[in-house]
Amino acid sequence: MRRVSYLFLCAIPVIVGLLTGIRALRVPVLHDVLGMLLFGLIVSSIWWLARPACDSRDDLASVVRASGILLLLPTALIALFWVGLATPWEATASENKMRYAVLLAGSISATVGLVLLKEALTVSGERLFSTLAFAASLLSGAAYVGWTSFQLGDFALRLGSGSLSPAVASMNNVFDGLLFAASALAYAATAAFASALARVGWLGRNGSRAYVALSLVALVLLMLRGVSFPIPGGDPEPWYTRPGFIVGIPAAPWLMPYFLGVLLIRRASVNGA
Repeated sequence: MRRVSYLFLCAIPVIVGLLTGIRALRVPVLHDVLGMLLFGLIVSSIWWLARPACDSRDDLASVVRASGILLLLPTALIALFWVGLATPWEATASENKMRYAVLLAGSISATVGLVLLKEALTVSGERLFSTLAFAASLLSGAAYVGWTSFQLGDFALRLGSGSLSPAVASMNNVFDGLLFAASALAYAATAAFASALARVGWLGRNGSRAYVALSLVALVLLMLRGVSFPIPGGDPEPWYTRPGFIVGIPAAPWLMPYFLGVLLIRRASVNGA
């Protein structure tokens, strides 16, 4: 069950991406049932994978395990609430309000998870890359909280007034800078954490290089796209064919930390920290 749970959790981002992108699934009751089923399977898999192989009171392993679980939580919340949600321009104002509430909760969870990871790495003797990653993750988390809070308030106002406030709409370009900073810092933090994990032997050298390379590629694509988030429909090409758009999707920078979380839970439970 531990191996099955590990493989299932590794496949979850693909499964969640497919289920959230199919708008036809946004049928009353159906999307609720699918979301609860998927969330239940994720929680069960985390429980099986997180169980220590033997009775242990290792505090460091507990911190590593908690860090991993918190890094998985944003994706688990997306699985629960986002079945059939599709893109923001396809969803209703009420659904988008829920979308940004989930993103706000996810940004807090991911930030706290990375703070715990930094503590575990410091105890294990790694201070350079973990400190750099810690600083970047805190700044990223603060920017995420600011941006998602603005978006959440925007859609709350839309539901209350029935229309988009021109004053709020004019601030979107300003807040695009926060999302850009949050995403860029999240990719930088991932690269630094991967390097730190390799230095303490919790991640293989090849795995660390892969995380660093992917993070840097995503960061370059994000910078080439620019600070402003592209308006859907403003480009003749579909959004899913534009790498710069994809890496800037608010939940995209959490993808690599998710897989780090799976590895951390597995390590803490099977080998200890």
